[in-house]
Amino acid sequence: FEEGRLRFEEGAARPELGPDDADALWRTYFASVFDPARANPSRMLAEMPRRWWARMPEAAAIPDLLRGAEAAARGRAEAPA
Repeated sequence: FEEGRLRFEEGAARPELGPDDADALWRTYFASVFDPARANPSRMLAEMPRRWWARMPEAAAIPDLLRGAEAAARGRAEAPA
């Protein structure tokens, strides 16, 4: 969409990713959308029990994200708009 006109073009080819590559991309996405101000471990466990975490590639990042959540939320709150 440019200058009020919608144009369709041929899409880019889908990259060939192995399972490990896709997991790394997913972990990066998960960490980037994690909201430290809304971190609630008990709520997370209510939605997804810990026994299933072994099947989730992003689960390995959860402890580190939670450990840094309070400092990250404070940093965002104190940052200038």
